[in-house]
Amino acid sequence: MKNKLLALLFKIPIFRNGFRKFFGYITVSSNSSTLISNINLNLLKHQKRILFCYTTKNLNISFEQLDIFHPNVFHVNQMLNVFISLDFCIDVCYCNDMLALNYVKDRRYDYLIGFGKVFYEMAKNDSIKNKILFITENNPEIVNEKFNERISYFKQRHPNYKTNFSIKRDQFYSIEQFNLANIGICMNNEFNAQSMKKYFDSFYRININGFYNNKFIFKKNISEKRKCFVWFGSNGIIHKGLDILIDVFNKIPDYTLNVYGAPEKEIKYLKKEAGKNIIFHKKISVFDEQFITEVANKNCFAISLSCSEGMNSGIATCMLHGIIPIVTKETGFDYQRFIIEITNFQVDNVINTLLKLKEIDDCELEKMSLETYIYAQKELTLENFDKKFRLIFSDIIDKNN
Repeated sequence: MKNKLLALLFKIPIFRNGFRKFFGYITVSSNSSTLISNINLNLLKHQKRILFCYTTKNLNISFEQLDIFHPNVFHVNQMLNVFISLDFCIDVCYCNDMLALNYVKDRRYDYLIGFGKVFYEMAKNDSIKNKILFITENNPEIVNEKFNERISYFKQRHPNYKTNFSIKRDQFYSIEQFNLANIGICMNNEFNAQSMKKYFDSFYRININGFYNNKFIFKKNISEKRKCFVWFGSNGIIHKGLDILIDVFNKIPDYTLNVYGAPEKEIKYLKKEAGKNIIFHKKISVFDEQFITEVANKNCFAISLSCSEGMNSGIATCMLHGIIPIVTKETGFDYQRFIIEITNFQVDNVINTLLKLKEIDDCELEKMSLETYIYAQKELTLENFDKKFRLIFSDIIDKNN
């Protein structure tokens, strides 16, 4: 009987375009390369419908292999799991997939969540009452202002450098999306969130989830690594302040900066300027043993001088392994006793902050490292993200029933 039903369904064009297995349910893709439609559909009852626009282009991922380099792949899975547990019928697509828009634009939805071009176009639809902007960066106006400030500071320090390797920060968010949404879920600290609250009727904050290697064992070996720092990042090195850090560490050669994840096309010039104490490594998987031996066990501090973003996932991952964070407020973390805040990103100020670390004895640094580890294991895990997101979305439903 089941095979006969599938055979009949396959005669319908939209079903014939492709079946996919997702959370044990048969789902359907349209002509879009990223759209998966009717996840959790129950033909025997009325369900609320939700459109989910996010950054993951391919949800058909082998989680067993763990060749994954951004935690959003994990939390997007849990967000879908929450929608299923709340009995939504779900359509999901890549946030800027305009082919998907051609299919979803005429469908009825009770909820819209995500960001990007698809979100923007769908949010114009007045029939969708619950338009939830999921915010993983800072206010676009502030992003633009701060980024231009960093570009200016770079040119001031390196006037002879002509090639433009800046990364635009407007691929996913626009102020128009903030104006169209009525609910905001913000992955950021209170400092960055302040400028966003005014746009929404309801506003929530949630912590990012970092990656954690389950084979990691916390060790007290601060004296061996107290002069070692790690930058654990990705695209956008000017935005995230790596150019400043290279200038900083060039002036304090007894400190070591280990750089992971910086794209070669962005770092090509700066590598020529870097001293021997600045070491550029290839991209590394957090789930490899190499991460434990090279990153977690050899670096005392994780450092980011971001000018404006959501919670930095690289910092969160390092914190989960007891690496003490040194960050600007704009990096997205609420202040804790063990966090060392950089209040001024100018090179001389950063140098002074790092040199003062010599005044902290090993015992105190070990305490800060342990506090970092304990805090992160409570607040920056996938389990905590799942729990918080369930509470947030349940509250959204309760308020809008």
